[in-house]
Amino acid sequence: MTQSRGEALLRPYELAVVLMQLWYTRRRATAGHCRLWLDSAGNQYRPTIQIQVKP
Repeated sequence: MTQSRGEALLRPYELAVVLMQLWYTRRRATAGHCRLWLDSAGNQYRPTIQIQVKP
């Protein structure tokens, strides 16, 4: 297995987090999508705040 470099960039844990975020984004519609983007961009918004938001 000489492709250890490629796997190092995308670790199983990171992939799981990304998949969870994408799934959560679809559940929370566009509002959750913006929240996740802001959270990953500036760490200003936390997932807990996203849950407090009600439709």
